[in-house]
Amino acid sequence: TFLPLFNGVSFIKSEVWSFDDFHFATDACLTGGGATCQDQCFSVVFPPNIVQEAAHITALELFVVVVATRAWAPLLAHHRFIVSCDNEAAVTVINSGITRDPFMQRCLRQLWFTASLHDFEIRASFVPGDHNFLPDALSRWHLHSKHQRDFNFYCRELALTYTFIDVPEQLFSFQVS
Repeated sequence: TFLPLFNGVSFIKSEVWSFDDFHFATDACLTGGGATCQDQCFSVVFPPNIVQEAAHITALELFVVVVATRAWAPLLAHHRFIVSCDNEAAVTVINSGITRDPFMQRCLRQLWFTASLHDFEIRASFVPGDHNFLPDALSRWHLHSKHQRDFNFYCRELALTYTFIDVPEQLFSFQVS
């Protein structure tokens, strides 16, 4: 899949890395995920096979980043940006590109493939959970109406307006293995 598209293309960037000011944040719970990017957001319930395969919260946190970058790839194209995440281990895996977990390895391959296809660069930054309240409410949206009320309250308090996007089911499948 990769070689016909990128034969001869180098991923080694020659300039110093600086990022565009994107508001991009993600979060996961054990059954779902949520993310915000600029003025858009989503909330998803994980398919049972993903919950089984991921096996731990760090893998699910990374999986939400993968789904979010695939969902917003056209918006992210040709940019360098930082994604905020409240899971330090997931941040480390994204920034280092290294993990021993097979599911997370698949996530990383998909993340870098998506980045290559859409010519973007991504780094991750850890934010404490209590500062990641919008994606946190979105990741738990399906569990209780309290999380929906929290999200709407925070948006009003911060004078933010988000448009919910649909996440197609095919974004839960890996293009590369």
